[in-house]
Amino acid sequence: MCLKLKGLGAGTAAYLNDHNNCWPQIVGANSVGPSPTEGQQEDTAAAQWIGALSPYGITEKTWRCPTIEGKIGVNGTPEALKRKRLDYVPTQFDKEPGAALQWSTHPWFIERTPNHGLGPNLLQASGRVVSMEELLKEIR
Repeated sequence: MCLKLKGLGAGTAAYLNDHNNCWPQIVGANSVGPSPTEGQQEDTAAAQWIGALSPYGITEKTWRCPTIEGKIGVNGTPEALKRKRLDYVPTQFDKEPGAALQWSTHPWFIERTPNHGLGPNLLQASGRVVSMEELLKEIR
């Protein structure tokens, strides 16, 4: 089980409680001015998510998977380790109150890469962390 995903879930639940059960509306890139590169869009979205949830104990470090961090450290560049990065991809919901809570099994966050042998882990709205492989077995 991924404790980082559990932490993201707890912080997000607190955010929802304080914001009328409305999911953070993160746009990812500024629509005015020159088109940002894909890396700039990722940096902008990461900064916005980190900023939205940091008052709820979700630090930049919480968003980083230690396994991915290790792989970047071995195969990447020092600059890659310094970039803002979300290793757990947030699901997007509309701004309607309760949209993110409508189904308990709906994923809130999904690991960016499958690092744990059973596919990427995901955090469901109920707070349950499950691997993609386990989830697929359950629905078959």
